[in-house]
Amino acid sequence: MNRSVFFLVAAATTASGCAAILGIDDGVPRVTGADAAPDAALPDVTAPDTSAARCDPKKPLSTPVELTELSSGATTEDTAARLTSDELRVAFSSTRDGGFDIFEATRPMKAGAFANIVDVPGIDTQSFEESDPTLSSDGTLLVFTSDRPNNMGGGFDLWTANRPSVSGPFNAPTSIMGANSPQSDSYAYLVTKGLYFGSNRVGDFDLYRADFANGNATNVTAVTAINTTNQETFPVVSADETVMYFSTARKDGGADFDIWVSTRASSAAPWGQPVVVPEVSTQFNDFPTWISNDLCRLYLSTSTAGHFKVYVATRTF
Repeated sequence: MNRSVFFLVAAATTASGCAAILGIDDGVPRVTGADAAPDAALPDVTAPDTSAARCDPKKPLSTPVELTELSSGATTEDTAARLTSDELRVAFSSTRDGGFDIFEATRPMKAGAFANIVDVPGIDTQSFEESDPTLSSDGTLLVFTSDRPNNMGGGFDLWTANRPSVSGPFNAPTSIMGANSPQSDSYAYLVTKGLYFGSNRVGDFDLYRADFANGNATNVTAVTAINTTNQETFPVVSADETVMYFSTARKDGGADFDIWVSTRASSAAPWGQPVVVPEVSTQFNDFPTWISNDLCRLYLSTSTAGHFKVYVATRTF
C-alpha cells in the first residue's frame, strides 16, 4: 500500500514519518452512498459569510454517507476533502495515479454530485507527495502538505500557492515561513484570520494556530486546551473559530482515531473540554476534514478495509 495522507499520524511514533494508513486492516466497510485567537490582519482571501443561521453543533450528526463519485477504487486512498465556502468546489488527496496527489472537482449545486475531477496543475510532482489540501473560501489560495525539500530539513512541511481565479492555474508553491519546523508539519486548515495545523515539533502530534498572511505564518501558538500526551490531528475549525473538530486516539489508548469536538463562546475565550462525536466515530480510523459555514455538514475521512474514503454527515437546524 502506498504511504497515506495520514502518514504523519504514524510519524508521531516513528521518527522517519513513513507509514501506510497506520498499518490497520479495518475489514468491514462503513455505510456507503490555539486557545485565544489574536487580532491579526486578514489574509488575502475572501472571508465567508458567518451571519446566516447555523445548525447547533450540539445536535447529533447523521450516519456518514460516502461520496462515491470521488472514489477511485477499493484499494486506493481518496481522502482529506476540503471545500470552498459555496460548497461547489472540493480539493482532496488521492493515490489514483500512484503516489499522493491533489485533485479538484466541481458540482453545480450543494445537493449535487461532484464531477470533472482533475489533477491540480502546477502543484503535483513526480518524485514527492502532495496531500491534505485546504482551500480559501473562494478557492484562490491553497495550503497543502508535501515532503519536497525546503530549508527546514524536516520530513513533511506546509506549502502554499495562489491563483488569480479558480479557472486558472496556481502559481509556483512556496514553503510557509514561520509554520514549518525541523519535524513534520501537516493537517493545515484555513480560517478567516489564520491557519490551524498539526506538528510533532515537541515529540508527538499536537495542534497549533498561527496568523497567516501573504504566505507567511506568525504568532504560532499551541492549542493547549486541546493538546494532550496523545496525538491530536486534523483540526477543522468554524469560520468564527468557536467550534473545533479534531481527531485523536485518547479514548481507547491508540486503537483507532475518533472525531472529537470542542466549543467556546467566542474566539477570545478558552476552548472548552473536548468530547467525542459518537455518530462519526467508529472502530475504523475517522478524521474530520471540513465543516460548512452553517455547521450543518461535516466532511470526514474513514478507513474501510485499510483504505480511506470521503464521507459527509449532516445535521438540521
